[in-house]
Amino acid sequence: MYTVRLDNVGTLIASVPPLLRVRPTNSLVIVSVVRSGGRRRIGSTARLDLVDLATIPVSSLARPIVRALADPDAIALTGIVVGDGSTPDGPLPYGAELDALTAVLRDGGLPDLELVFVPSITAKATWTSYADPTQGGVLPDPGSTELAAITTVLGEVTYDTLEEVAQRFQPGPQDRRDRIAALVRPVERQVAREEQDGDLAALGVRLRQLDHAVHRACEHQFPRDDKEIADLIAAVTSKTLRDCAMVVPEASEQAAEELWTQLFRLAPPEAGGHLATMVAFSAYRRGNGLLARRALEAAGPTNRLAGYLRIAVAAGMPPQRLPSLADAVRQLRDRLANAAG
Repeated sequence: MYTVRLDNVGTLIASVPPLLRVRPTNSLVIVSVVRSGGRRRIGSTARLDLVDLATIPVSSLARPIVRALADPDAIALTGIVVGDGSTPDGPLPYGAELDALTAVLRDGGLPDLELVFVPSITAKATWTSYADPTQGGVLPDPGSTELAAITTVLGEVTYDTLEEVAQRFQPGPQDRRDRIAALVRPVERQVAREEQDGDLAALGVRLRQLDHAVHRACEHQFPRDDKEIADLIAAVTSKTLRDCAMVVPEASEQAAEELWTQLFRLAPPEAGGHLATMVAFSAYRRGNGLLARRALEAAGPTNRLAGYLRIAVAAGMPPQRLPSLADAVRQLRDRLANAAG
């Protein structure tokens, strides 16, 4: 686990893009600051569209924020209002709405919300305090922050827009999807029979294929053959194999997410929903709420796990409170491996 130290408000604001994995605009980003080992560091975050401040009751906005940011070690909350790139001529925007939100968050037990405005999170942009507009400062280059360096090391991507994230889940060419769907159907029926019959040896072989695909994805090698792709897609229609496949070493999680995403783009709708849910579960557990939300949008009405994740995300449940599948499936993985030989 990495600890990010904070030196000043400008550093905090500049750290928001790698923190959210996207460069926000027209947004309110609330960042908690917690004390850890005598130092201050970034805690949990929440983001909402500025337009929501004027269109959604403040109590409805505050409820998930309180759940997401509640932390006994939190010592401060900073609310960063990010504009559309322009500097307002008059008063800072949404002043009354932000005052109302601050009061409700305080009643919910959170520290006072210290509000600042910045037209954009770019190098040399000027931030201004809501409490005292004569107070402010200049941002460092967001790419030079400690958090930006850490996310780069971890292989995380910071997107320029939310639309870029959604594009990851755009379906592939229809003619290829049709070809693969025809290959998936008979294998899917066979997988269903194997699960119904308790054929652990056959399921173990399929789990080995999924694990091998994840291992290759860690080396940036992804399946290209339609038959192999169809076999992998059909495998995750089994709840047993799906649960097992979601338990991968921490170092393999992002590669697995990319593999499931690529398979999603070529999968039939129901299997694609399962794959998108797998991405969402993994992403949310490791703190990438942005990717998790977009994956759940792509998943559609699929399975119980997707429904549970939607509730957790909407309620602002901290990722560390999500249950781990590791203990539950470890014995099952061993049984499948032993049966497969």
